[in-house]
Amino acid sequence: MPSQSTQVGAKVTFTAAPIGEGPFTYQWKTNGVEITGATSSTYTIASVTMSDVAAYTVVVDNAACEPVESLPAYLVIRPALHISLAPPNVTLTWTGNFQLQSADSMSATFTDVTGVVTGPYTTPITGERKFFRLRVP
Repeated sequence: MPSQSTQVGAKVTFTAAPIGEGPFTYQWKTNGVEITGATSSTYTIASVTMSDVAAYTVVVDNAACEPVESLPAYLVIRPALHISLAPPNVTLTWTGNFQLQSADSMSATFTDVTGVVTGPYTTPITGERKFFRLRVP
């Protein structure tokens, strides 16, 4: 079961594909805790939130052998940074808590924009180029 990377609000599905004689039973877990009602071969999160970032496993069982728990698959949030130009300003927006960083070039060292972990962020457009990125705080 592979790890998945997605954006806040997206749908994500984890799938178990056991090999052997069925029928199988399933119990999904997040960070080691059973997810109530998650007992099918797939586990779907209809709209991912930051609180869904976790390690997911599934315990598969059948009558022929002992239950087996999968290796963890991790759900990672990949932020989307949106840029709006409205001279004399530029506004950056994103969903979730991510530290905004800036640099003067792509090869320069990015530094935190102090105190900015949620959008929107508005800054004046100047003659100098600025590069922005988000990181997990």
